[in-house]
Amino acid sequence: MRIQYAIFVSIVATVVAAFAAIAPTQASDRQVDAVSTGYLKDVALAPSQTPTPWRIVALDAGGLAVLDKHGQPVSTVEGHWIERVDAIETDDQVILAAPEEQAGIHLWSVDQATGALSPWMGQDSLWPVDFAPVVACLAHDASDDQYFVFAATEDGTIHHYRILDGAENPSLRRIRTLAIGGEISSCSTRSDHQWLYVTEPGVGVWRLQTASEAERIREPLALLEPFGQLDAAVKVSMGPNGTLSVLGERNIYFLSSRDGAIQTSQPVPVEALGAEGMSVDDDWMVFAVEGGEREGGGRLVSTALPNVEFTPASGPSPVATVKATVETEPVASVGDAADDPAVWIHPEDATRSLILGTDKQAGLYVYNLAGDVEQFLPAGKVNNVDVRYGFELGDGSVVDIAVATNRSHGTLTIWGINQRTGELVELGAGRENLVMNEPYGLCLYAHADDNALYAIANSKAGEVEQYRLMATDQDQITTALVRSFEVGSITEGCVVDDAHHRLFIGEETRGIWAYDARPDRPASQADRFSVDAVAPEGRLTADIEGLALYLEGTDGGYLVASVQGANQFAVYDRKPPHAFRGFFEIGANPADGIDGVSETDGLEVVSHDLGPAFPAGLIAVQDGRNVEPPERQNFKLVPWTDVVDAVLR
Repeated sequence: MRIQYAIFVSIVATVVAAFAAIAPTQASDRQVDAVSTGYLKDVALAPSQTPTPWRIVALDAGGLAVLDKHGQPVSTVEGHWIERVDAIETDDQVILAAPEEQAGIHLWSVDQATGALSPWMGQDSLWPVDFAPVVACLAHDASDDQYFVFAATEDGTIHHYRILDGAENPSLRRIRTLAIGGEISSCSTRSDHQWLYVTEPGVGVWRLQTASEAERIREPLALLEPFGQLDAAVKVSMGPNGTLSVLGERNIYFLSSRDGAIQTSQPVPVEALGAEGMSVDDDWMVFAVEGGEREGGGRLVSTALPNVEFTPASGPSPVATVKATVETEPVASVGDAADDPAVWIHPEDATRSLILGTDKQAGLYVYNLAGDVEQFLPAGKVNNVDVRYGFELGDGSVVDIAVATNRSHGTLTIWGINQRTGELVELGAGRENLVMNEPYGLCLYAHADDNALYAIANSKAGEVEQYRLMATDQDQITTALVRSFEVGSITEGCVVDDAHHRLFIGEETRGIWAYDARPDRPASQADRFSVDAVAPEGRLTADIEGLALYLEGTDGGYLVASVQGANQFAVYDRKPPHAFRGFFEIGANPADGIDGVSETDGLEVVSHDLGPAFPAGLIAVQDGRNVEPPERQNFKLVPWTDVVDAVLR
């Protein structure tokens, strides 16, 4: 049903004093405005250039209207079925989102001076989606000036989109889908806030992290009686100042967004009983009450906020952020599959260097520096891989080699790398048995003093076995166990500083240890020293996963660790005492269509000039959640110069 503007103006009446005339000092201050068209479902508050905010009402089949302080419409949108609406303010604009269940998601901008609505991107406000949205709310990341919309279906599936408002190609880019279960009746978040709050009728208020790479889990914040203190959870609204308000059937609850504790509550105004919609700003809360089925329309009830000091939930401490400039094609296996990368540097043309990445369900991928697959080796469940150069075979020829732990066979898998083409082929049988039952992590160690090459494998039980790699007369490679020891508990990541015979091992739940890598040296727990520990003994968060070395000359450079439990990376000096230099994370790179990095297992760092894209080398990391759009796992490449600028300046 289309609404003629003149008719709409005549049937919206203000029934008490002007909204601006009410000083918002007492909770009893109240204004009721009658709406006599459509079916009033929801309301959002948007700042204006006067002390009185715009009230934007969703009218079901009646569309949308922006009301001034007298309750008069200054802008209308006709011909749409709108039941929910949400507004967000940033430094320079106000954005409005409204789902239309059978069409998509509307995005409008609100003129703060006039209240006029206009499509935010492109010529039309409507952005079609492949599901039926019933709830939508907006978020803003000020650090990157990025906007997001969360749209939910009736069955509790939330679709998270990045809003790309570039003039040439505006679009909604799906980041992730969150199937949290249960009906969702409302959602709310605000600028620079880390949580999305949703209401589930009959249950209460849930919260989910808004970060693109966050866990796909919900946390209960406030529940209904008898499990909690709410009488109902009709709608949640997060105000600009951190006010978290929940509309119940009989009461309005004002919660701490930190832990859900009720700061205060008050009865729903008599005129607002039965409200389905609510919105709050710094001073006001407004309720939307639908009229009867026969007469339609409804009433807006505006009242002052109670005098409560709210403490917004604090976010994590800021961490330096870098962005990947290249991502590889995803691995073919689904679920937790990609694991550990290594880098092979071409001896003549570094731009032809390769990224080796394990698929621990299927084999080894070989990528070029643009992230394209050059080769796939179906070797089984290869977990960790490492590379060394210049291994002499039995006939005197020299090859580069890659070695990986293989859980399918309980072996080491060994490949030769063609120094001209970069092609990998298994050397002979390609497999060498291990004593441990299920090999996990691996790193290589070149002992320059006696020209020996060693493979150091470990297991989930914390076992470490060191093997010498030796050439046979048949141009194959065999191994001999030269040392074994126990770390203490589950370990995977390891790397060796060849020049100093220093073996770094990550014990996932305890920290990073340094051992002497030489096979004739003791390796008991008394013979190691701690680089860093998991809190409270140190600064790390479990799990500690991949380790890698950035080498500069004989002594310079850095040790880099994947701190999987925090979705971060820790940087230390290469030289003892391995001073901590800082944490960084890998965020999204929307301009290049590359998502951020989370739950990283393995990583690799190289300091070689790999051409214009990576003039000081790179860091290659496994991405445990390949989102935007949701896809199978892959690897991300970050120029080392960006890490230097973010952490080491």
